[in-house]
Amino acid sequence: MKKAYVVLPLVLLGFALAYFTLMRDQDKPNQATLSDVQKSAKTSPTDEVTSDKALETLIIGDPSARVTIVEYADFKCPNCNKFHQQVGKQLRTDFIDRKLAKIEFRNIPFIASDSRPAAEGTYCANDQKKFVQYHDKVFEFMWTNYYRQDNSKEFDNILTVEKLTELAGEAGLDKTAFNQCLATAKHKSSVDSDLKKSEQDGVTGTPHIIINGKAVVGPQSYSAYKTLLEIALR
Repeated sequence: MKKAYVVLPLVLLGFALAYFTLMRDQDKPNQATLSDVQKSAKTSPTDEVTSDKALETLIIGDPSARVTIVEYADFKCPNCNKFHQQVGKQLRTDFIDRKLAKIEFRNIPFIASDSRPAAEGTYCANDQKKFVQYHDKVFEFMWTNYYRQDNSKEFDNILTVEKLTELAGEAGLDKTAFNQCLATAKHKSSVDSDLKKSEQDGVTGTPHIIINGKAVVGPQSYSAYKTLLEIALR
């Protein structure tokens, strides 16, 4: 009889734990994993390329610079925003502006639903030769209004087409042309291409930086990137 008294509370405890786990999971954002997004891009049918710039490389700096820094990032990623503020800006001062290296930016839109339009916006901005201005404006907006304080809004739908169009205008783009570009998903293939490259490069999270074949994953100190660049420039 003693065993029955022990088993019953354990069963009740099991039901309680299952219930609270279910309720907790329901509160989580419906977030796709990076692997899901990569596979989706890989298996999607080939989209019609509507512009000869559709798959153009996104470059920060002098395209002829000897060393390339490949940057995989998501505008909604808190650590990507931190990288831009604490490392990216310094890299641009020390290496990019001096034409020693260039950054090749590749989009990894997987954090939230607004990651994708923000990513496609990079190519829409590139159509107007203002990718760098758009890139900086979006990162600055997210950092100043959200991630400088905390990361609680990471999964909120912030970078809507309307907000991105507003930011594009502030960055000096033609808002009407930019909005139409986003609305028609003109550069879906370009972002899918970035995702396919990320899978080939073994990217599992952001930021993911590759310098001279060496990957630096997640937020690291500036010296880690500086050392790799100095070696590559020898």
